[in-house]
Amino acid sequence: SASSPTERDQAAEAVRDVIKTTTAAFSDILRFNLNIYLRGRTLMTMVFGLFEILIADLEPVDVTKPLTITGRFVDNTTNMSGKVRVKDGTSTYKFYKPFTASGTLDFTQGGLWNPTLDLKAVYNGRRMNTQNNEPETYRVDIDITGTKQRPIARWSYYRNQRKQEGDSAKITGDALMMLLVGRTQDELTSS
Repeated sequence: SASSPTERDQAAEAVRDVIKTTTAAFSDILRFNLNIYLRGRTLMTMVFGLFEILIADLEPVDVTKPLTITGRFVDNTTNMSGKVRVKDGTSTYKFYKPFTASGTLDFTQGGLWNPTLDLKAVYNGRRMNTQNNEPETYRVDIDITGTKQRPIARWSYYRNQRKQEGDSAKITGDALMMLLVGRTQDELTSS
């Protein structure tokens, strides 16, 4: 017996559905091993936490050595190796305020998702000194090492180009307060 056009369409659709579920997509069976040479401007955004984002303008540390990406998409075995420089002056680290960022990201050990960090973030600000009511410049530096998943931050700050010395916990607290409110912990307590 002849079937109607609707029945044929439904049968064809059922066959297509079976084929789709039993046949792997091309990207699922693809294994890749790519060498990537960075030419021109290459921007990368790396989210560290709720308030920390690196927007890096990347360049190769050694133009003769490419980044290498290997793996498969289907089982999430992608991996990357190689080292890139975070360009000073065109890269930004955002932690409550925009810092200029520089340093390197090394994907050799931790791969694409957990590179080794060697970064420096610098914020320059101005404020009124609470003691003499004079304008003052300050700078907050964060040296970030470790890995993306376990970063280690060392803080320092400068007032009128003079590095502030003392206990590391106090320096870290003062640097953070300078960022947030433009005052040191002692200045906040005395006011």
